Amino acid sequence: MNQDLYFSFSCSNIQRLINIPNQQYVISFKEITINLSLIEAIFISEIAYKNYLKDKSLKLVLDIKIDDAIINIIKQLISGKLIKISKNLLPEFLQLGNSIGNQEIIKFCIDHSEININNFDIFYQFDQKKVLDFFLAHYKEISQNKLFSIDPHALSSIIGQLLNKETNQNIINDLFEIIMQVYANNPSNIVFESIDLSILPKNCIQKFIQIFDYKFMDKHVWDCIGKIILEDKQDKSQKHIEKPIIPVSNMKLNEFPNGIIKNMPLNEITVTSSSCLHKSMKPENVLNQNNRKTYFQSLNEPNQWILLSFAKRIHIESYQIKCMRDWGNCPMNWDLMVSEDNLNYKIVDSQRNNDIREKDYKIQLNEAADGRFVKIIQTGLNTHDENDFLIGSVEMFGGV
Repeated sequence: MNQDLYFSFSCSNIQRLINIPNQQYVISFKEITINLSLIEAIFISEIAYKNYLKDKSLKLVLDIKIDDAIINIIKQLISGKLIKISKNLLPEFLQLGNSIGNQEIIKFCIDHSEININNFDIFYQFDQKKVLDFFLAHYKEISQNKLFSIDPHALSSIIGQLLNKETNQNIINDLFEIIMQVYANNPSNIVFESIDLSILPKNCIQKFIQIFDYKFMDKHVWDCIGKIILEDKQDKSQKHIEKPIIPVSNMKLNEFPNGIIKNMPLNEITVTSSSCLHKSMKPENVLNQNNRKTYFQSLNEPNQWILLSFAKRIHIESYQIKCMRDWGNCPMNWDLMVSEDNLNYKIVDSQRNNDIREKDYKIQLNEAADGRFVKIIQTGLNTHDENDFLIGSVEMFGGV
């Protein structure tokens, strides 16, 4: 615990929090006297003098003990039983709970707090889901009134997660505009640290390229831009030389005997996802058809997805999803979506309550689909009644 930080917090913020007369209490340590307000005295149950500067200034290193009695008093303050305080100011107590590492105070603050545009970034590290929902509902108001005072790390993480989940094109554009405003006001790579540029539509990328200062571009941003430029170049070349689609029935028997993915160079397929539980469970693991020990797994949140981006346009007639049979959390509910441009998607197959743990069969599409982007989104709970999306491997069958 940072004792200096805690003492600074109690001295600078508690008095204005409750707006009571500045009654003074005195605690003396040898040659040093500290004046404390009523609430400061309540919070600090034990202060042990450790050290002070040789010039006898009042800069102290404090050892503060927070016992059960003090925690109960803090709870009464938060709930308004001692003194009525505004719920808008409860994040100050939340910071107190965090600084002393007390989960009981943190949870109590969250349960009794109201998120608003002035404090949502403080709450982000404690209750991400509540903050994401709030930001999505109020992002226009936030962009008009609060934008440039938000912690840039929190803002990047919030918008990065929302962009990964969002499918509404207008909202995607709005969210990216917010990031662009922050960057234009104070150019810093921090605002892009959690943004996956490779999933954004081209109109967003074009705006990004116009304002970004390439002298300060980090590896994450360079990698994303490189992918986008490569895909754009491939798109333009394919417009001049359009390869015919070869139906499965007309293909030579040995051309794609085991599926499109297995027979396509891996550098022509990019896999991204809405989230990833751990770097060892990365989305590109689904391309490894032969290793049953590797897999992709998302966070335990609703509507998780995985996106396969192909360098070439493919023709899909059937597909296969393999799960980890030794694991219980296998997908049962999902939609398979296909797109030509990564903007407009068409659902080509929907599965509901389909337990595939002991099945390796291909799922035949009612109607064949063509495109370069294939997204699989989990639409319901898995076999463990949870939301994490776990896939061992994926394969598409058709032509190129």
